[in-house]
Amino acid sequence: FKDFIKFRKDIKKPATERAIELLKSKLEQLAPGNDNLKIAIINQSIVKGWQDLFELKTPFGAQPTPQSQSPEDIRKQKEQAFFNRL
Repeated sequence: FKDFIKFRKDIKKPATERAIELLKSKLEQLAPGNDNLKIAIINQSIVKGWQDLFELKTPFGAQPTPQSQSPEDIRKQKEQAFFNRL
């Protein structure tokens, strides 16, 4: 949690004492009693540059899915898969 507070200071958006209390409460609501999930939530906010804490965008423990692909990328992947089977 200290890393998130430091991050907030680094981006020139320091959290007040009241904001820190609210963030801790929110984190407990998002991940009651699950320290690993809390760490993942904090890391997500830091990596994405968010000032607040949010539910994980990918399920906890799951690998993130690739960004949506263009039809051309999908066609190329199918073509490559076809030739790999030959």
